[in-house]
Amino acid sequence: MKARLILALSALLVAQSATAEVATLRDRTPLADQPLVEAATGQEVLGQTRVRSYPMQAPTIPHSTEGFVVTKDLNQCLMCHNAQMAPAVKAPAVGVSHYKNRDGKYLSDVSPRRFFCTQCHVPQYEDAPEVANTYQP
Repeated sequence: MKARLILALSALLVAQSATAEVATLRDRTPLADQPLVEAATGQEVLGQTRVRSYPMQAPTIPHSTEGFVVTKDLNQCLMCHNAQMAPAVKAPAVGVSHYKNRDGKYLSDVSPRRFFCTQCHVPQYEDAPEVANTYQP
């Protein structure tokens, strides 16, 4: 008897939830039909280091990275930014923190968890913000 009652109530809830409309903040237009987001229009600030907004912020990249290859086997950023090559090409070398693994031991090469530069570092652009920003560091 209890099993039938539970089954009937479950069926009723499923039927009711199938017809209920879920509130959403997303536009109802199908994703494929939504307009594309414009690419950044500002120019890179070549060779100028931007001031960081807060301590330990990853620095931005002062040059274009278009066409750079970063895969699990190859990181084109390290061709200029590794410790051996950086002085010759006048590029900042990868920080020593990038050679530390998750156990706190230093490695002879960049740690795998720091290998994908663009997960923290992004090219810098001068562009008007879409929304006003009042943040003060």
